[in-house]
Amino acid sequence: MKRLFVLIVPILITCASSACKDSAHSNQEVIVTVGDFGPAKSLLPSKTESISPAQNPFWIIDCGDFLVSHDEVDNHAYIVIRKSDLRVATLLCPIGEGPEEYLDPMLSFYSYENKTLSIFDPDKSLLSTIDINKSVETDSTVVDSRVSFAKTGKRIHRLFTAVSGDRLAYVFEGLNFAFYRVSPEKQLMDTDLCTPKINLLEKNKGQELYVVQSLQAFDEKKGVFFAAYSAIPRFDLIDIKNGCRKKIFFERKVSPDQAAEILKERNTRYTWNITYSAEHVYVGYYMDAQSYEEDNSTHILVFDWEGNPVKHLVLPIPAKSFAVSQDGKKLYTLNESETQPNSISVYDIK
Repeated sequence: MKRLFVLIVPILITCASSACKDSAHSNQEVIVTVGDFGPAKSLLPSKTESISPAQNPFWIIDCGDFLVSHDEVDNHAYIVIRKSDLRVATLLCPIGEGPEEYLDPMLSFYSYENKTLSIFDPDKSLLSTIDINKSVETDSTVVDSRVSFAKTGKRIHRLFTAVSGDRLAYVFEGLNFAFYRVSPEKQLMDTDLCTPKINLLEKNKGQELYVVQSLQAFDEKKGVFFAAYSAIPRFDLIDIKNGCRKKIFFERKVSPDQAAEILKERNTRYTWNITYSAEHVYVGYYMDAQSYEEDNSTHILVFDWEGNPVKHLVLPIPAKSFAVSQDGKKLYTLNESETQPNSISVYDIK
């Protein structure tokens, strides 16, 4: 059964704007077609296993030797899955209002440099850095550090830290999403914006929330984001320091206002997942955006970190979500299967 895609998802979001025009690294606009990715390659899984215990996992990310999925089991927000046997190793982030508990934790990113998982709790404005290996060893949530961002004065939903120490906050205000360069001790101002906020025509104001939604991959070494928009056939390459570097349109150019007009007439969705390896970005893409509920989530477009098309993968089993190992050798899918609910498939893709 096809799920309803929630607007605020536990993955990376940015604002779809004309933001790229002011950066020294910008003014690059290209159109790519499905043919630029080469012939579609159909995949076959090397292994498929049911996850136990699991109730309704709906997102997975790669965390070194483990996968982490959002799934409320025994009053915890996340499950940690061993890659070796696809079994649940431990639970993370107990839900509650206590000092060691989480109200609505959001997965931010996994640091391959520090081998830690960053979780941001918007309701507490608190960033927690979790040691996955120690959490598995002790069967508890082992927190390396906690940093409050209450002084920023904004409601932050997600927060990312580059190896350089630069931080980027994803903020939602009114009907607008935007990225800010952020410091825990400093109130956020418009001068801290990484990319300008979207400004739709007055007649399209009610569509802002839908138009700005996107999924993102984050390269902590480069301090670069790759944003894949949900309602616009477009991908942006965004630099923490310099803003937008490149806009990549898929098949045709569509402006945010044009996307808003289309959304008034019908639901349209292009992307269903995003993940990354050291070399590539993998975007789950609906090839029929107008009939995405019937268009099974099986197509994956692969880019390099400069935004160039690399290849086109096709899954045999529709997926809710997927993750890729950092070396790019393994693809893990959280399957959308009525015959094998709560199952993960493993694919060799190198």
